[in-house]
Amino acid sequence: MKLHQYNYIAKPSDPSEVLSWFRSLDQKVVEVQSSQGLLLHFSELGDLERDSAGSVIGEQSPVALLLLPEVRRGNLWTVGEVKFLPAAISKDFPKLYNINRNFKKWLSSRELIFSHRGPRDFDYYLEGGSRNFSHEIYAFESGMQAIRLGQYFVSHLDGDQRLSVVCRQLRLRGVECADA
Repeated sequence: MKLHQYNYIAKPSDPSEVLSWFRSLDQKVVEVQSSQGLLLHFSELGDLERDSAGSVIGEQSPVALLLLPEVRRGNLWTVGEVKFLPAAISKDFPKLYNINRNFKKWLSSRELIFSHRGPRDFDYYLEGGSRNFSHEIYAFESGMQAIRLGQYFVSHLDGDQRLSVVCRQLRLRGVECADA
């Protein structure tokens, strides 16, 4: 299964350009807050499949998961993520697959700041799990401004223990983090 995941950096306090892109589509998008993040349900393409506990089965539903950038520990920003969740997206949801392709094209028009196959000029500012992304990371203008000013980025998956390690390492560079 090919994972359709995209990563980006942007200022957490700014209105989300990514969310605005999805909201501007001709396809109706229902935003559903979940424990994982914001589920974007393309309701015209199908219903949400749920398990016996009532949780959405993303692999079988026409959805994308959006994790907006947020501030952690006072001054670390998380890398934004978009994941199109259906396992067989091109077969089961061809219209969603086209939206996925259009999103990829739109996002890749931004500056590429990290790739395992290409530029790594800014990976110094990627900490924690964000260093382990196998996907490219693109930057919106607010993200580029921040990274050029020395902003550090972490993954949404980084828990308190990992962030404590990152903050100890950053203190050696003169960067202070707030306590958990």
